[in-house]
Order: sequence, then structure tokens, then C-alpha cells
Amino acid sequence: MVQSIKINLEMIESMIYYWKATSEKQKVGEPFIIATVSSPLMKPLYGGDFTEESARKVLSAISNREIFKPETKAEGRFWNNQMWMMEDSGVMEAMTASVKTLNLDYLVPALETEENIEQLDVVFLPGHIDTAYKSGNQLYVNFFKIAGVIDGNGPEIEGVPLKDFLFAKLKEMLQK
Repeated sequence: MVQSIKINLEMIESMIYYWKATSEKQKVGEPFIIATVSSPLMKPLYGGDFTEESARKVLSAISNREIFKPETKAEGRFWNNQMWMMEDSGVMEAMTASVKTLNLDYLVPALETEENIEQLDVVFLPGHIDTAYKSGNQLYVNFFKIAGVIDGNGPEIEGVPLKDFLFAKLKEMLQK
């Protein structure tokens, strides 16, 4: 039985600071960037074609207003996603509002499992290509995959309402 579902916005909160400061032409220090990309919450993003160093290079180049030439598709997508948030603050604010007000407590009774799980975590990340990652009792969701917040449909991922998408992924995760 699942006891609770926690929404973790730590990485998105860090990125909101980064996006706003950088778009206002403030310099974001390298220590902040390193702390952000080295956070254990960011680890699901890293693999063969996108590493902690890839993320650092992208964020540093943007903050320093340097030309950036991606070495991989994932680096290019990560760069593009960061630029999108800084260029369109209205979209960024609508996307963040949709996750800041998200409450999934009503899903707890429907998430049946033989295991006694105290808490499931839904972690929103500033991702690149993949939509979701699963690890243990944590579901990592690519924040940039949220759509529908401007056109009035409500937040959705891959054409599915956000809450339904998360419910399906959490059920999948419990079926291991």
C-alpha cells in the first residue's frame, strides 16, 4: 500500500532562478551551476550522450553569453529548452504554476501494491529528450514535456492530461 505521493520541485525552483537571472542579463555563478548539475536529483538525465559536464557546459555558455555548439542531440535539446524558458517567460510561468499547484493525494487509494511504500516521489527535472525516468520509488518527469498550459487545454504530457499521465507512470512503476 502506498501512503503518500510527494511532488519534488527542487530542481525546477533552482532553474527558475537561473532562467530569470540569466534572462535579466545577470551572471549566474559557476558554483551555483555546478551545485545544480551535480545534484543527485539530476542523475537520471546523465548517460552516454549527456553527462553532468554536458549540463554544466550548456548552462555556463548561456550564462556567459557564449556561442554554444552541441556535441550531441541531447546537449542541443537541453540548450534549446533552456533558451525557450528564458525567451518566453509567460510559458515558463504557466508551466511552473501547473506543477506548483499539483496535488496527487487523491491517487493514493488507486495505487494498489502488495508492498508497503511510505512515499512515492514525483520529481520534475529540466530534461532533454526522454519524457520520464523511473528509479526505485521515484518517478522523474521532464518538465519541458509539459504542454497545453497556454492554449487552455490544461497541462498535459504526450497529449494526455498531466494527472492521468502521472497516474499511469506511477502504476507502471509499482508493477516493476
